Amino acid sequence: MSNRNFLRFILITSLIAGVSLSFFSIFFLSPSFTHQVIQNTEAEAVKVGNFLARSFQNMDKVSRELPRGFVEMAEQAFTDFGLQKIKVFAPDGETVYSSSEKDIGTINEKDYFHDIVARGQVFSKVVYRDTRSLEDQLMSADVVETYVPIMNSGKFAGAFEVYFDITRRKGELDELLFRSNAMLLIIAVGLLLAIWIISLLPRRSFLKQEETEKRIIQQSLDLQEKNSELEMLNDVSRVLSK
Repeated sequence: MSNRNFLRFILITSLIAGVSLSFFSIFFLSPSFTHQVIQNTEAEAVKVGNFLARSFQNMDKVSRELPRGFVEMAEQAFTDFGLQKIKVFAPDGETVYSSSEKDIGTINEKDYFHDIVARGQVFSKVVYRDTRSLEDQLMSADVVETYVPIMNSGKFAGAFEVYFDITRRKGELDELLFRSNAMLLIIAVGLLLAIWIISLLPRRSFLKQEETEKRIIQQSLDLQEKNSELEMLNDVSRVLSK
């Protein structure tokens, strides 16, 4: 491999490495961090749901007749955990309590409620600002909407729906990731420029070396040609001298 090809190989390899690192950060690290925030928020929602579910542990199923002190407990949790909304569902999907009174009495007939939550599984979804929630409500913030089933003696007794507002948390994470990706891109570009500038110095030396080598080769050829001419003259001189 010639010196020039070697430098070209280094530049191309550095470019591929810089671009690959940027893509890895943007398309893998960033979504991974966002997913981790969502998972942590979902875990918090489950803790809230399990905490509130203690009020219903002596009930076969949730109904509009809420346990004594539950409303105060829910309002306290709403404030302490910085929730956007809390809802309580009866087993048939009827909303028997909500921090937004207009929701009370509505029935959740969605498949995820009856096929997933009613079977004792937590169900969660991220709902972004200006899009609609699982219950087709237009959201004014980024939220994690989590359904936590209430299970008594292995039977589905109802469910909580907890809305965690992640607008600020997600905004801070997005800003941090943007700065990190921008810094990474700047470092990659700076590294490529440094390698390119450094490569110019030996390249000039290589070019001079090649020119010198060509000059030496040409001089050697000229010398060989002159030697050949001298040998011919010597041969002619010997012939004439005879």
